[in-house]
Amino acid sequence: MSPAGARRALLIGAQTGRLAGVGQDVAAMAGALAGWGFGSTTCEGAEATRAGILAAYARFIAGTGEGDAAVVYYTGHGGRSEAPSGGAVPFIAPVDYAEPTPDDFRGITSLELSLLLRQLTAKTDNVTVVLDSCHAGHLSRAPGKVVKARLAPVPYRTIAAHLDRLRRTEAGLDGWTPAGNPHAVRIVACAPEQSAYEYLNADGVRTGLLTDALVRTLAEARGSEVAVSWATVVDRVRRRVLAQLPGQRPEAEGPARRLLFDVAETDPVATLPAAVVAGRVRLGGAALLGVVPGDEFVILAGSDGGRRLGQVRVDRVDAAAAWGELRPPVTALPIGARAHPVRTAAPVLPVRLVPSGSHPPSLVQAIELAPLLRLAGPGEECPVQVAHDAGGLTVRDESGPLHRPRPAGAEGVRQVVRDLTRLSRAHALRCLTEGPGEALPLPVSIEFGRVEGGRAVPLPLAGAALPVDQPVYVRVRNESPDPVYVSLLDIGVAAGISVLNPSSPSGVRLTRGGRYTFGGNDLTGTLKGVPLSWPTALPRGGPRPETIVVLATAEPVDSRILEQNGIRSALSRGLRPARGSSSQGDAVAFAVRTIDFDLVPAPAPDGVRCPVEEVTPV
Repeated sequence: MSPAGARRALLIGAQTGRLAGVGQDVAAMAGALAGWGFGSTTCEGAEATRAGILAAYARFIAGTGEGDAAVVYYTGHGGRSEAPSGGAVPFIAPVDYAEPTPDDFRGITSLELSLLLRQLTAKTDNVTVVLDSCHAGHLSRAPGKVVKARLAPVPYRTIAAHLDRLRRTEAGLDGWTPAGNPHAVRIVACAPEQSAYEYLNADGVRTGLLTDALVRTLAEARGSEVAVSWATVVDRVRRRVLAQLPGQRPEAEGPARRLLFDVAETDPVATLPAAVVAGRVRLGGAALLGVVPGDEFVILAGSDGGRRLGQVRVDRVDAAAAWGELRPPVTALPIGARAHPVRTAAPVLPVRLVPSGSHPPSLVQAIELAPLLRLAGPGEECPVQVAHDAGGLTVRDESGPLHRPRPAGAEGVRQVVRDLTRLSRAHALRCLTEGPGEALPLPVSIEFGRVEGGRAVPLPLAGAALPVDQPVYVRVRNESPDPVYVSLLDIGVAAGISVLNPSSPSGVRLTRGGRYTFGGNDLTGTLKGVPLSWPTALPRGGPRPETIVVLATAEPVDSRILEQNGIRSALSRGLRPARGSSSQGDAVAFAVRTIDFDLVPAPAPDGVRCPVEEVTPV
C-alpha cells in the first residue's frame, strides 16, 4: 500500500430467515478491521436490499483511490441455482429477496458481484473480499447451528431470465471470467456445494462460524512477531471452523500468498506451515512436497527466520500432511510458524559444477547445506549443472540455460541455490507416485488438447509440441462411484510450480460422472482455452518440457503449498471450486497422472497447425 493510501471497508449484513447473528458479525468485523487501521462503512438492516447493496458498493468504488487497501465483507444467506447443462450460479440474498419469480429476482448473482469487484480492482490492486454465506465459493451455519442458505431451490430459468435482462441492459457483462480476479484475495466460508453456519460461540454470542474464526485469527496475526499471508491465516481459520463443523471448509481464493492487506507476497519455498494438533506437530502440504518419515525440520517463528521454537522429526506422512513430535514439547505454536528442513531422508537433486574447481567456495558450501541438493559424484549421471565463466554463474538443465548469468557474489549464489531448489521440487513432483495403501484406483479419465475456434482438438497425453500463445484445455471426468477432488498443477518450462485452479485450492469436487474443464466457461458453456506463454526471464532457445500434474484425492488436500515464487507459466491462470475436511487420521487415498508436452518458444505461423496427430480422448 502506498504511504498515502487509505484503509477502507464496506461491511454488508443481510439478516433474513432464521439468522440472528448478522448484526454481531458486522460489529465484530468492524472491530477487527479497526485494529488494522480500517475505517468501515456498513450496509445492514433495512438498507441491505438489492438496490441498497448495489448502491453502497458503487459508492464504495467511487470513493476508493489508487493505493488504498479495500475490504468488502458480506454476511447473510447465500443460494445456488443449478443449470440443466451442468454448473451453477451462486448468489447472495438481500433482505428484500423473498421468493423469486422469473420476472422478479432480487438476489445478487456471482456475475454481478464479480463485475463490481472488477471495477473496484481497477481503482486499487489491494482488495480483500470476505463472504460468510452458504455456497460462498466462487462468489467473487447440525444441532445448535443455523444454516446460512436459502433452503428453497431457485429454478434456473429464474436466474437465466435475470441474467438475460442484465445482458440486455448492462454494459461489461462479457468481461466476466471464471478464472477469478487476480487482484483480489477472496475468503469464502465454504465451497460452492457446501453450507455455512452461524452458532453460539464460546462467549455466548450468536455469530457466523467463519466470521468468528477470522476475527480471532486476525487478532492473533496483529499480535504476531512475523508478517503472515492470507494462506496462513485461512489455514488457521479452516482448522478452527472444522473443529466446530467438519462439513464447512473455508478457503482463500486468488493471490492468497499476499501479506495481510498488502500486495506483497511471501515466498514459502522450502518451508511448511506448522501447527500443533492434539499434541503433535502437523506440517501442512508435506506429502505433496515429497516429505517422508525420517525428515527433520526446525520450527521457526516465520518463513524468513525468527525465534527458534523447536525441532521435529517426521514419523508419519499422509496425503495431506506430515506429523511428528516437537522437542521441546509445546501445546501450541504461534500463527505464522514455519518448518524449515534441516535433514531429509528423501532423494535429493545431484548438481554438477562445471568446470570443476572454479566455483566460489560459498556456492559449494551452500549446495552442501541445502536439504534438497547435493554435489554430484565423479561420473554420476546428472541433469543439472552450474556453469561458471567470465559472465558469472548460470544454472543449466538438459534443455539449456535457465537464466542469464549472475554475478558470483553472495546474492548470485543465493539465487542459484534458490533456482536449484526449485528444480529439485519440480523433479520430486514429476516423480510423485502413490505408495502402498495410498492409491485411488482409476478415479478419473483425462483429455488434453488445443482449442481451435472454440473447438476441442484432443492431443496425446505425452509427446505433443505446442507453440507459445496456443490455447489449451484439460478435461477431467470422475469415473468412480465416490466423489473425488481434482487439482491441476503446472510444472513450467523453468520448473516453477503453479496451481492451475487457484480458486479451488483444495481441488474441484467431482461426483460420479462429474466433469471439469480447465479452459472452459461454466456460465456460457464456451471453450476458449488458456494460452501458453514463455517466461520473460527464460532465454528463448529450443523447446522445453512442460508438465501438467493431475492430482485426484479422496478428500480435500490444499495443493497450493506447492507454489513457488519465480517464473510462472501463463497457465497459472486457472478456474473453479473446493470442499470437505481432512484431519489427523487415516491416509488420504490419491492418484497422480501427468500430461507432458514440449513448449516451443515462438508462436505458430498463421495458418500452420501444431505438428501432432489428433487422437481420441483417453
